[in-house]
Amino acid sequence: MLNRIVFSGLIGLSLLGCAQSGKAPAAKTSYFEYRYEGKPYVFGSVKEMQKFVKTKQMTASTTEYVKGYPVVFDDTDRADTGRLVKEYEKANK
Repeated sequence: MLNRIVFSGLIGLSLLGCAQSGKAPAAKTSYFEYRYEGKPYVFGSVKEMQKFVKTKQMTASTTEYVKGYPVVFDDTDRADTGRLVKEYEKANK
């Protein structure tokens, strides 16, 4: 019984601490956008964007239509592409 009380108390204290000190992170985008020939190119890292600026070629890309316009997304990290699309759409409502 004492173990349960101590355990419950620790959970309660940790939740209380989160509620008091936890702050929602400031809303910000974590992608990089570069416009080339009137088309937006969206990157997940500065390194990939810098390569594109120099060479005008992407390592891997996918094109999605946002509000009816083509947007080229960095697809180097396929697991990250979905996040890039969502963040870009959210920032450009």
